[in-house]
Amino acid sequence: MKKLIFHVGMPKSGSTSIQSTLFSNTPDKRFRLITLDSVFGNRCVVAAFTTDDRSHYAFFSETVPKWYFPFLSRSSRNYLRRALRACAQTDVVPILSTEVAWVFQEIDLQSIKEFFESEGYQAEVYGYVRPPLDFYESVFQQIVKIGRQPNLHNNTHVSRHYSDRIASLQKVFGKDQVRLKVFDPKSFPQRCVVRDFCGWIGMDFGDANVIRENESINSEAIKLLYAWNRVHNKNVYGLYPRLKRRIVLEALQDLPGKPLRLHASLVKEFEAGLSTEVKEIRDENGRILPLTVVERESTYGIKTVDDFFDFSDETLQWLANRTNHQRVVQSDPSQRLQKVVDQLSYFSWWRFPGILGRLLWDEFRLSWQRIWKKRRMQVRS
Repeated sequence: MKKLIFHVGMPKSGSTSIQSTLFSNTPDKRFRLITLDSVFGNRCVVAAFTTDDRSHYAFFSETVPKWYFPFLSRSSRNYLRRALRACAQTDVVPILSTEVAWVFQEIDLQSIKEFFESEGYQAEVYGYVRPPLDFYESVFQQIVKIGRQPNLHNNTHVSRHYSDRIASLQKVFGKDQVRLKVFDPKSFPQRCVVRDFCGWIGMDFGDANVIRENESINSEAIKLLYAWNRVHNKNVYGLYPRLKRRIVLEALQDLPGKPLRLHASLVKEFEAGLSTEVKEIRDENGRILPLTVVERESTYGIKTVDDFFDFSDETLQWLANRTNHQRVVQSDPSQRLQKVVDQLSYFSWWRFPGILGRLLWDEFRLSWQRIWKKRRMQVRS
């Protein structure tokens, strides 16, 4: 059996940066990231191997009709098969990176394993396990980024991402074939998960360029986005709302502030809700999964939803300077919220064409690379 690197996340553990970096350039030519539907493998893998209609709808409901799913599944499997055979012909180790596999049902993981074996590959499974509190704060931030208003106290889903997921991976692929590591940037080379992952799988990364994706934004930017979502909660989907939100998000990258953290009182509540199994997880080095690996201040953090609308004077002044408006005064909360959102609306493509140009250029660059790499793979196969 030939070796295949199967990177399964977990979600919110640097997967996007790993995928984007290796998509643009794999410095060690003994390895090749399998280029699927885009930089990432999520949509193609979901189409090829999931049996749950709800998984299909979650990824394709806006763009793919239900009757098209069987064809999409077959074409995705055929495409993946061609990619694996191209790797076999050139004697390189394929890397399939898709964090969505972390949440797959056991039957879907078994389907993936059997598919690999039918092509003569045995998967070595690699996954980072992010500490639960850090994972929850990152998920909360991501939900705000996509235009929603998550419930601050709804953390009941967190435990499901750990012991059950790990048990399913170990049962299907074998305990010896599943390698896990605590996601702790302080322990990574140059605090970089991409460099750590490449070293972990035996790839010589050298001085190659790292592409960082989906970077965290600070608590002040999250507050402004949360306010934006509160006012625009009925207009989340569609091309224009998504583009407008991305422009606002890009504009907020320069806003100074501290990282998003839960208040110490909520941390105790959060820890009490974790299952015993989660608290006993160990990685391949025997390290027990900690609650968090980041430094925290006991008096700092988000405590209630109202804290998301408590904008600092520095933030309001920054917003006024960027939009050429007068600074919003700390008046009635509802009036202040509307005034802040009105200033955020000032960020638009025609006032800030550089932001739009950068977004469009990134989309064009990725589309061109995807087409080129697909054609190259088809020639090799």
